[in-house]
Formats: sequence, structure tokens, C-alpha cells
Amino acid sequence: MNKCLKILVVDDLPVNRLLVSKHLQKAGHVVTEAADGQEAIDRFEAERPDIIILDVMMPGMNGYDAAREIKARANGHWTPIIFLSALGKGEEQVRGLEEGGDDYLTKPVNLDVLDAKIMSMRRIADMQRQLADTTAELQRYHQRAEAEHAMANSLMERMINQERLNDEMLQHWVLPASRFSGDIVAAARSDNGRLYILHADSTGHGLTAALPLLPLSQIFYAMVTKALSLKDMVNEMNQRIKQLMPVERFVAAALVVIEPDRKTIEVWNGGCPDLLFVNEHNQVARRFSSRHTALGIMDYDEVHSETLTHAEHGAGKLVIYSDGLVEAKNTDGENFGDEGIAATLESAGEEGSLMALINAMILHLGEETAHDDISIVMVDCSGE
Repeated sequence: MNKCLKILVVDDLPVNRLLVSKHLQKAGHVVTEAADGQEAIDRFEAERPDIIILDVMMPGMNGYDAAREIKARANGHWTPIIFLSALGKGEEQVRGLEEGGDDYLTKPVNLDVLDAKIMSMRRIADMQRQLADTTAELQRYHQRAEAEHAMANSLMERMINQERLNDEMLQHWVLPASRFSGDIVAAARSDNGRLYILHADSTGHGLTAALPLLPLSQIFYAMVTKALSLKDMVNEMNQRIKQLMPVERFVAAALVVIEPDRKTIEVWNGGCPDLLFVNEHNQVARRFSSRHTALGIMDYDEVHSETLTHAEHGAGKLVIYSDGLVEAKNTDGENFGDEGIAATLESAGEEGSLMALINAMILHLGEETAHDDISIVMVDCSGE
């Protein structure tokens, strides 16, 4: 607020109004007067003063009633009200504060005390105005950030191309820990019918974790189009992540190629939890453990992948998940764990393995929330 304030003085006795008004005008303030409660309301509506000095005992509408009506019409804007009254008892002062007043002075008015009260109200009003300005700026920033996040999210979904995940062999589920997921699931078929799957988990959370996944998805889709080998894909992705990311950030990833005609599954695992092949009895028949560091840490002298044929274990499912599922903690701080995952898969009924895992994980968390992104991929390897 400026040093000069607009002050509304309300008192049914002209001599009282004159005394207070002249003093305030001498101090450099602009003063408006009202003789009763209704006139005070009308003046408030017309003038919107910075402070109101309001007599309590007036004929017609008293000061308390006028204060309630003024507060109701303020539309959230704070206009300090200082009550003046000849009633100096403590209960009257308490009532004045309960009725919407911000301070209370007894008559005859000590003008020095009144000046101090006005200065105090001005400081509070200044702080409230600054807070309101800051809040408005934060709201504008929040709106801009929301718009930018929506745009970024839309762009990322287009680049990752979620539509390609609608493959009859594939089910997936992703639960981000924040607005943006640091986990990615991508899938596509080459012209010769191979199904390629990328499952990646970037370090960190949110947008900074999600951004490095974009070049991976672009490399993945481009190389699937050419039906290139996992070795070529891994080396290209690893070099790109090393170029783009700081040394302390990396991407755990699993790449899979399924050839339905040959009934083979080829897996490369770099830093991810074990990929599980679950047979038709829902038992874990084989684990594909990580044989490499995550992408972006070091060059690979040789890329090792593992191949499984359906003849080894018969029909079944390939289950891929991020460490967010393994490390989901309940209220006692216990991880869901590899054992919980295997037990859930083995006991899965008609609901299916994916829903069984999701429901079991939610039940395990209880009232806790997941602190890391969680993603699950199920691939039907029945060979049909």
C-alpha cells in the first residue's frame, strides 16, 4: 500500500467523526465519512476504502451488523475494520473480533494508539498484497507448467507410438510415480513377422527420467523396420545414451525378439530384473538374468543374448517388469520381491497373470504409494 490510505470513518455523532477525520487528514490520509451502518455499507461499495474505523453503538444498523455485511461483500478482499466503542469490557472486545473486526479501541479514542493501529493494519495489508501477488504469479506459473507438461506428454506419447502396443500377443501396464514415467514399453513387428519388444527403465523420476527414453524409442522403431539384430540395436542405443546423458544417469533395458514361425524367443537383458518364462502351469520355467550393465555406462566388447525355443518348455508367457514392482514396499517396509512375483504368477486364476500381479501389488502396498515407476509386460508365447 501507499503511505496515503483511504479510510472510512463511521460514527453517528458528528463530533466524533470530525475529531477522528481531522486527525487522519492531518496525517495525510483521504477520509470518507458515514453516519450509520447502512451508509457505511453504501460507502464501502462506492469507495472501497483501505481501512474502516467503525463505531459499534449506532441507531438502526449497529457496527457489528454492518461489519458482517461489509465482509460478505468484500469478495475475498481483506479490508481491516477497527471497532470503536464506549464499551470497554473484555467480552465486548472479544465479540468485536468474532463479528469480523480486526482490532478494537475504546472511547474516548487515544489518537496516538489509533495511529499505531492503522500502521499495523497497513503492514499486514502490505504483506497480504505481496502474498496475493506471489500466489497469483505461482498460479500463472502452475498453469504454464501444466500446459507445457500436457504438450510434452502428448509429444512423448506420439514419439513412443503407443498404438503399436496393440498386438494380440502383448499385454502391458505402466504406473508412473510422477507425471511422467521413467519406464517405457515399446513393441513393433518387422515385415517378416518378428515381434520386437523394448522395456526400459531410466534412472530418476519424472520428465528428466522420461526424456532419454525418446531417442531409444526412435532407434528401436527405425531398426525394427530394417529387422536388424538385437546386437545392432543394443550397440546403437548404448552409444546414443552415452552421448546424451551424464555419467551418473543410465537406462536399464531389456530387448526381446520373438519369431512365431521358428517358435523362438531371444532376450538381451542389461540391468533389468530377471525376465521370466512362465509355462502353461504358471510355473517359472526359466529366468533371463542380466548379463550386461545398463545402457550408457560403458562400451560392450561383446553383446550376449539368450535364446529359448518353445520346444524346451512348451507354451507359456514371457513376463517382463521393472524394479519398481520388485521394490514396492508395504507399510512394514517389506518389498513385494521376486518371491512375491513368482508366487502371484503361480496362483493366478481366471483373472489372468497381468491382473493377478497388479492386484497383488496393490494389496501389498496397502495405504502406501509406489515410490518408483512400475511397468509390467506379458507376452503370450503359446506358439499359435
